[in-house]
Amino acid sequence: MTDDLHKLLRRHLQSAGIDPATGPTPEAWAKLLPQLDRAYREADEDHVQRDRLHKELVIAQVVQTSLLPTEHEGQHFKVAATLVPADEVGGDYYDVINVGDTCWIAIGDVAGHGLRTAMIMLMVQSIVAAAVRLGHMPPSEVLTSVNRALWDNIRKRLGSDEHMTCTLLRCGPDGRVAFAGAHEEMLVCRAGGECEIIPTPGTWLGVLPDITGKNQDRELQLRPGDTIVLFTDGVTEARDAHKRQFGMERLIEVVDRHRGAPLPAIRDAIFGAVEQFRDALEDDTTVVVAAYA
Repeated sequence: MTDDLHKLLRRHLQSAGIDPATGPTPEAWAKLLPQLDRAYREADEDHVQRDRLHKELVIAQVVQTSLLPTEHEGQHFKVAATLVPADEVGGDYYDVINVGDTCWIAIGDVAGHGLRTAMIMLMVQSIVAAAVRLGHMPPSEVLTSVNRALWDNIRKRLGSDEHMTCTLLRCGPDGRVAFAGAHEEMLVCRAGGECEIIPTPGTWLGVLPDITGKNQDRELQLRPGDTIVLFTDGVTEARDAHKRQFGMERLIEVVDRHRGAPLPAIRDAIFGAVEQFRDALEDDTTVVVAAYA
């Protein structure tokens, strides 16, 4: 901070045509002091603001990472997942919730950055975890409940306009996967077959007060060895030095090359390929790989 103030003083002396080595005359001081006083106060306020922002981001990162599930294994589904936050906390969210013999998997991205985004993630995690334990509801109904609470909390109580993408999957013991919501496309890699791109044509959460009927429940039938790959835009929109995006084709190539490998190896291969490709970490990056066993 002291070095910054010294630089600030030298800059103002030079801008006033004064040699920093000799200093201003008494007459010049009368004009220069008010200017320096304002500049120092602004610099001090800026320092406090930057310190506050740094502490807020640290808190947000702690909140974001503390939400991550500690248990990934279900009775019939195995899951390997990792979230890597960017320096400036974004809004990636995922969860794995085992309820009896059913495995619920959620993935999403809250628009925005910082502590408020982390708070919204905490709301979503809590509401989803509670809703899926209430009964055998389809994913669309769970998302409708989540949206209703988000709208009330974000729009009415926080007076803000954050929203989020979210896809929710209910994975049953018979390999049937019901899903609803709007997020990035999913990859379904069949054992011994090709990778299918599955769209998620639902609606965002937090934009409308009621989304009843706006998310359709869709279904996949998995067989033993089939794998689902979920991800956030930190994967496909990662950019190299030429601003080219990693894209879906590269992602499919990575998954194809590691077909049949343990789930953690597939997840790590995706992260490794993205890390090698991108020029800088600009956004949170999340990968969830699930397989029916």
